[in-house]
Amino acid sequence: MPTLDEWEAALDTTRYVRVNSTNALATIVNNKPASTSFTGVSKIATDLPDFSPSRDIPLTASELLLYLGRITTPRVENLVDLYSTWAKIRYIWAFQPDPNLSNLCLSEEALNIDFHQKGLMSDEIGIGMAALITERYFGGSNPVDVDLAFRNQIIPGLTYQYSTSPDYLFERQGGGYIVVECKGTRSGNGTSYKQLKRGTEQIPSLAFASGMEPLGLVIGTSLSESGTDVFVIDPPNKGDSKKDQRK
Repeated sequence: MPTLDEWEAALDTTRYVRVNSTNALATIVNNKPASTSFTGVSKIATDLPDFSPSRDIPLTASELLLYLGRITTPRVENLVDLYSTWAKIRYIWAFQPDPNLSNLCLSEEALNIDFHQKGLMSDEIGIGMAALITERYFGGSNPVDVDLAFRNQIIPGLTYQYSTSPDYLFERQGGGYIVVECKGTRSGNGTSYKQLKRGTEQIPSLAFASGMEPLGLVIGTSLSESGTDVFVIDPPNKGDSKKDQRK
């Protein structure tokens, strides 16, 4: 069993995750059947040049868990540095502490937790990874939960078109917004592809009064004992140069 010092050291060890946003991925997602309960208009998934071809990116578990901590807790003045650490405390045991490993892998302890905790962990790590990818590689900042944005009328005229909803809104560098749907699983890449398909039904639900079309990202994280795969698709905006887009 690793010591506390070894667990803490592992959090700050650089690991790698494979990020994929290729045309082959988009084709797989588009070929998945739509949800039987969805009655709206989904979008066609396309690739993003940032991760096509796929590539490994460096990160530490500390960075990932801090993104999770920040995005899932209220913005209380003077407390951000304290409350954002909850995820590091909660999941210090989640990733393999072996310093000789290069991939971000689930630990034996994470593999052996109960079913409900596994589902919660997958969802939460998926949120943290999506926040990290959106901010670091797509210029997103100041994320806000979509439900909170509606409740507090943060964006005047923002409405739902369908009964579905994405997870977060980020401000976009240079103006506008990024709409992000976060997915996470530890049941294999096949499950992640199905989750991405569902994301193409959630992203287009938001409508802006100005008629603005935000950048939409569906980001899925597939966790395993051998590594971590991250999948990113871009359901293009209406009028995008990749042709439309909406089914």
